[in-house]
Amino acid sequence: MIYLAIFWIGILALSLTWFVAKFLPMKRVRDHLDREGFFYYMVLGCFLIMAILTNDPVSFLGIEIPWQMQWLVSLLAMFGIAWQFYLKPLKENVHRIDKDVVEVRMNVGGLEKGVNKIEQRFGNMEFRVNRLEGTVERLGATVEHQGSTLDRIDRNVAVLMKSARTFINQQ
Repeated sequence: MIYLAIFWIGILALSLTWFVAKFLPMKRVRDHLDREGFFYYMVLGCFLIMAILTNDPVSFLGIEIPWQMQWLVSLLAMFGIAWQFYLKPLKENVHRIDKDVVEVRMNVGGLEKGVNKIEQRFGNMEFRVNRLEGTVERLGATVEHQGSTLDRIDRNVAVLMKSARTFINQQ
């Protein structure tokens, strides 16, 4: 009888505190219950399990309620508390995370477009560089050709100078 009595006292205290904090400006208490409500739920669940295992129904002021009805109402109360302190915040977190994932996907899509634009620009630059390389090679061939022409002119001038010295020395 003691375990189920503790369970029902805890349920009433938790429910009353939650309703008072919800409708009155008690932000600290409401925030505390939002954070720690699941812990209280687990503690009360342990008392309910112990009451069920020991087959310990409650009689109040001599009124006997069938023990099957007591277990059923107790389990329904636990489901209600589970919804309030566990499943509802879990659902809200899932919705928040889903919105965050959609936002991240949109940002990644924008990044992919930006990367594609960068790749396209680098592709255009690569084409331009290849075109410039061909031009530079042609210019290099022209410079080599001109260099070989200058070398021939230098050799011809050297031969002419030698011939001129020889001519001057002979006279």
